Amino acid sequence: MSISGKYVSVGEEGFLDLLAKEGMPADKLAEMKQNRNEKHLYNIKLDGDKIIMKHTMGDKPDSRKMEYILGQTVEEKIGMGGKTVQSLATLSGSILTIVSSGVDVNRRSRVYKFSDAGLEVIHKSSYGEGKLIFKRQ
Repeated sequence: MSISGKYVSVGEEGFLDLLAKEGMPADKLAEMKQNRNEKHLYNIKLDGDKIIMKHTMGDKPDSRKMEYILGQTVEEKIGMGGKTVQSLATLSGSILTIVSSGVDVNRRSRVYKFSDAGLEVIHKSSYGEGKLIFKRQ
């Protein structure tokens, strides 16, 4: 099974609660709750040891693009404040794990579980975990 493909959001489990615990401002959280039916799209491509992810929310043109090289640390900006972290991506079968840490940032991980039907992204931090659920397009 290839992890490369396009994925569209179909739900979440505890993700918004996790963001609240992590300190997301109330107005941003309310906006996300109001727009929870807005589609999130992931376009993921595996090219050798390189993983390219493009994430778009709804019809907003300001998509986020990130590139990882398996087994190598890369710098990226995460969260609402765009904090800089060091992230390490590993792939084991159909499970991609990205572990991030940095100054003033709690260590966190994102576990991408791919299947023929879609993708589950489990966000974990010291505050708990939340899941985003996607179907394959």
